[in-house]
Amino acid sequence: MKSITTIFSLTLILGLTFQVSIAQTTAIKNVTIIDVLEGVAKPNMTVIINGEKILAVNQTKITPSTDFRVIDGTGKYLIPGLWDMHMHNVSDTIEAIPWDFYYPDSKEKDMRKLYMPIALAFGVTGVRELSGGLKTLELKQQINSGEILGPHMVVGSPLLDGPNPLFPTHQVIAINGTEKAKDVVTKLHKQGFDFLKTYSFLSAESYRAIHERALELGMEVSGEIPISVSVWEAVELGHRTIEHMTGIELACSDQEKELRKKYIARINNLNTDPTSEDRLDIWNKSEWEPLETLNSNLCQKLHNYLAENNTYIVPTLLIQHMASHFNDPRLENNQNLKNLYPWFADLTPIANQFDPKRRLKKIHDYRLKIISNLNDAGVNILAGSDTNAGYTLHLELELLVKGGLPPIDALRAATIEPARYLKREMEIGSVTPGKIADLVLLNANPLQDISNTQKIETVIFKGNLLDRSKLDRMLNQLENKAKKWED
Repeated sequence: MKSITTIFSLTLILGLTFQVSIAQTTAIKNVTIIDVLEGVAKPNMTVIINGEKILAVNQTKITPSTDFRVIDGTGKYLIPGLWDMHMHNVSDTIEAIPWDFYYPDSKEKDMRKLYMPIALAFGVTGVRELSGGLKTLELKQQINSGEILGPHMVVGSPLLDGPNPLFPTHQVIAINGTEKAKDVVTKLHKQGFDFLKTYSFLSAESYRAIHERALELGMEVSGEIPISVSVWEAVELGHRTIEHMTGIELACSDQEKELRKKYIARINNLNTDPTSEDRLDIWNKSEWEPLETLNSNLCQKLHNYLAENNTYIVPTLLIQHMASHFNDPRLENNQNLKNLYPWFADLTPIANQFDPKRRLKKIHDYRLKIISNLNDAGVNILAGSDTNAGYTLHLELELLVKGGLPPIDALRAATIEPARYLKREMEIGSVTPGKIADLVLLNANPLQDISNTQKIETVIFKGNLLDRSKLDRMLNQLENKAKKWED
């Protein structure tokens, strides 16, 4: 296997030709470390990186060997590399489906390769793909072997949905019955997916069968909890992550059984027309309707239940904000979105697709409001953008703070909490000796303002340095490639 440090001169990715410094012993002197374990800033620290690992972290004055590469960290802040825990690596032509995130396995391989370096350019050193396929597994292998520059990848299965799925695309596996459910799990396990992603219109019987077979194989079940199943039952079965907070409001409703029965009946009566507006109407109502019958005491019990069972919440506030606040000038005028994610230049198609009657604003605003309640209850929170990885994760962190998380907890949601979820906290997630040197050097303190995570001076990935000049050249080339896709 080729070493990643020997092939970081990239000419294979869409003609990109930027260079990455080869891993060697590096000392970052006089830097302030943001310690996500203790929740404090530690000034005047020295961090020694040897190869791919953090060798030492201390306050002693070190006179580096002449063989060391020395970085002056004065006035700068060092955080662990960030993880986007709900990402979709778009790969179909933008012209065809400008809003859709559910085609990571199309033949447009260049698109898949494009957004891997963009992630690293914004300090995102790890991603969790939420609708993978065989080409996504291939992409992960290409990154691991060093053929493509990109972050660590965790790859979920294609969407596992019912016989009339919410999004009837080729990336969905439609399941009708318990035997089909078990067979699908067995196949996906053999193919090497890291976890199973269940989806909205899956039947309760099929969902339970998925859990049964996954438990036998030691495979994780995550994703959206189907409308047919209560969050209470899903957590008991071992559902690991709840994406978008979907289902939480229904599980807190005094009318949960009645509403769920109504939604299931509508799902069962769907016709096979893939363009039917009924599909999104059912989903849309299951999102906002339960707000009218919420029981606050039941909500608190549910939050405690999630914490007790070590269930993770991935709020994905950004994509919900885009759909429900599509005319937000901070999004419309955002140059990073325009330059690197050109299909976000006009968010109206997203709103029209998912919220034609403009009712999702209330559910987004409610979820934003209860983020701090979930955090106070001890619920594990993971940061995920539900978009292409990179700049968008920083917007997700801003929304987590807007929702009431202290900046340190927002940072934890993108660093140490992903490490714990992945059971890799001895390898990643904090600036600690012995861990992989995935680090981001900032020019301002993120604990004072979470948007300071965007003021990146240097990205370090597996001990390899991308300084500001390299990042700028890299982003310039990537922007040009993204614009060509738009054209």
